[in-house]
Amino acid sequence: MPQPVFSVSEFNEMINRHLNLLGEVIVEGEISSIKISNNQVVFITIKDETSSVDLFGIVYQLFNLTALEPGMMVKVHGTPRLYPKNGRFSLAVNQIVPSGAGALGIAYERLKKQLEKEGLFAEAKKRKLPMFPQTVGLITAKGSEAYRDFIKISAEITGGLKIFFYPVNVQGDNAVNSIKNALVYFNLKHQTDVLVLTRGGGSLEDLAAFNDEAIIRAVHSSKIPTICAIGHEGDVSLAELAADLRASTPSNAAQLLVRNSQEVIREINESVNKIENKINQTINLKEADIKNSITTILNQVEGKATNLLIQITGSQKELIRNIGFLINRQKDNLDHLKDKLKALDYKSIFKRGFSIAKNQSDQIIKSISQVNLKDQVEIILLDGNLDTRVILKKKGRL
Repeated sequence: MPQPVFSVSEFNEMINRHLNLLGEVIVEGEISSIKISNNQVVFITIKDETSSVDLFGIVYQLFNLTALEPGMMVKVHGTPRLYPKNGRFSLAVNQIVPSGAGALGIAYERLKKQLEKEGLFAEAKKRKLPMFPQTVGLITAKGSEAYRDFIKISAEITGGLKIFFYPVNVQGDNAVNSIKNALVYFNLKHQTDVLVLTRGGGSLEDLAAFNDEAIIRAVHSSKIPTICAIGHEGDVSLAELAADLRASTPSNAAQLLVRNSQEVIREINESVNKIENKINQTINLKEADIKNSITTILNQVEGKATNLLIQITGSQKELIRNIGFLINRQKDNLDHLKDKLKALDYKSIFKRGFSIAKNQSDQIIKSISQVNLKDQVEIILLDGNLDTRVILKKKGRL
């Protein structure tokens, strides 16, 4: 049987099909180079003593990138593939995390500074836990000491707390996805008042998942108030800093969550007393303010009434003066008009020596052109009339 012959494209596609059968693999190595292109794609090369392999990933799908640097040991979760165009082998990265105490310490400090700058640890953003939670979502390893301690203390304090348990891997390669899925589950279900994320203490490598950027952001963005408790007081993870409340141990988380009833009653009584005192103080102050306001209003009304009376009296006098002035002025005007009318009276004109002449057509003569020689002219005087005849006409002016 002849051996099959492949084209380059067919060969690359065949290799990719075989590589896909491997599924996701985990490779550990030292970063020799890292480059982010246009804030979209990251290209990384990792190596060991004898070999190297290229990685690529989508920036927005990956966490912890800002904590990485050349020389750091990392564990890469990815899928092997062959780029068909040039036959170049690489790993498509799904997750990349620092590996080893030294690398983890460096990554911890760099990520802490970055997230602090973003405000993920700010106290102002933390929410208060409900005073009487009825349901709790517990996220920890099944059968672990942290699980037993939390359940035991919760049962000792009260038996009425309903606990929904979601088992997770708290360390190891699958821990990040496991814890993240639990946080997503509870936030989608909306069935719990509080979440408790807890585990026992351990080394920096043991706590790597609780210092992973994906877990830290998931804790910070949780819509349900979250307590984070990691075994020992000295082991402070970044997830604890991002939580709404940090507890030193799983037992302490239960104590903080399930509060003693007598303490609650005492706080309520103190609050009631404070409210009563505040109400009494407010009533006394308001009563005094009302009395002062009434006195002030009465004084103001009395003063305004007095001022108004003075203004009215003054205005009345002024009005009388103005009316008298107007009457006198109108009287003077009337006398003046009378004088004018008297001056226009025809009798007054006749008394000053004037007369009225009319022609034969009974028209008042205003010009010599209205009469002819020998015309008869009537002259009207104050005490009678004269009939005359024109014997001479002279032109001239007065």
